[in-house]
Amino acid sequence: MRTHQYQRKNRFDGAVYHFFELSNAVRVIRVLNNEEFEHTFSKGDFIQGRTLKKFDFDTAIEKGHAVYVTSEEFPSSNAQSLAAQVDFIYSNSVEEKSSLESDIDEILSNPMIEVTEKESLIKSRIGQGAFRQKLINMWGGCAVTGCEVKELLVASHIIPWRVSEANRLNPYNGFLLVAHLDKAFDSGLISFDSEGCIMISSEFKGCNLIGIYPDLFINLKPEHERFLKYHRFNVYRNK
Repeated sequence: MRTHQYQRKNRFDGAVYHFFELSNAVRVIRVLNNEEFEHTFSKGDFIQGRTLKKFDFDTAIEKGHAVYVTSEEFPSSNAQSLAAQVDFIYSNSVEEKSSLESDIDEILSNPMIEVTEKESLIKSRIGQGAFRQKLINMWGGCAVTGCEVKELLVASHIIPWRVSEANRLNPYNGFLLVAHLDKAFDSGLISFDSEGCIMISSEFKGCNLIGIYPDLFINLKPEHERFLKYHRFNVYRNK
């Protein structure tokens, strides 16, 4: 196992990145002010809308850069730095942790909520937070529109939360969607076929008025299909 170190300047106050080359994977440890954050990137991972394909270790290090990775969806000229990707995942985890702590404090301090209900609400919030974080890491923005404004993004389940307890936290049982697409998807007014093309219910009148058009699509992975099949047959309003 080879170890390389790269110090990146002018971002996050000079964080240091340690790269460990594994079999078909790279482990990255980000260090800043004695705080360590670790993430392992493996070939086949779906990160920020890209399927990781090939790690460029030697060339990048020789040039004094971070390890880069190419993807199935984009040419090698658009290879991404693993330092930049781990920065994104780190930032996402910090934001979600802060939001989670705030919500839990609010639940605990509310005298109108019974103890047993508080426990249920906290458990549900922790699960929803973990699911949302996974989807943000995977997509980086809305899976359909590319919108990256987090305040507008919803972690949307494909098989509804109430139906599939076993897959509630499976990121392939969900999409990161802007709010109006989430509402339409959750209510069955839209779905997606096996190629990722949008399906619009005949009941959805005036969908174009809110920016939903027949040419919208989503970049699916094979793992999505078993969940989408359920959605098309049990949620989508195909009448």
